[in-house]
Amino acid sequence: MIGARAEGQFSPDGKWLASAGVVVQPVAGGGGRIQMSRGPGSQPRWSRDGKKIFLFAPDRELMEVPIGIRGGELLPGAPRPLFQTHVTAPRLALFEYDVTRDASRFLVKSLKPEAPLTLNTGWPAALRR
Repeated sequence: MIGARAEGQFSPDGKWLASAGVVVQPVAGGGGRIQMSRGPGSQPRWSRDGKKIFLFAPDRELMEVPIGIRGGELLPGAPRPLFQTHVTAPRLALFEYDVTRDASRFLVKSLKPEAPLTLNTGWPAALRR
């Protein structure tokens, strides 16, 4: 399955691995897999400080899960919706988004369903001008 292999991401401290289905497990082994979302999710990304994981819900809404660590144990908080997206394939493509260091802005590759697709076939002539 492409998603399971393509979506893995190490935590900023390198101790945890988030993967497709949005589960997190310790890199060093030991301990089990911890589910980060209430349902299926995809494309998990860690915040730069390691205190949040971002993910797509099945309806393409971007979610945020706060993370706590106590005694070496990872403790996920309640997932919180951030905003609805129009990504084309949240389960099949590599990352469709990125987040700034301070997690204040997101860059999301998406298409609005109502936006027309325009094909410009005359672009080579425009380059010669």
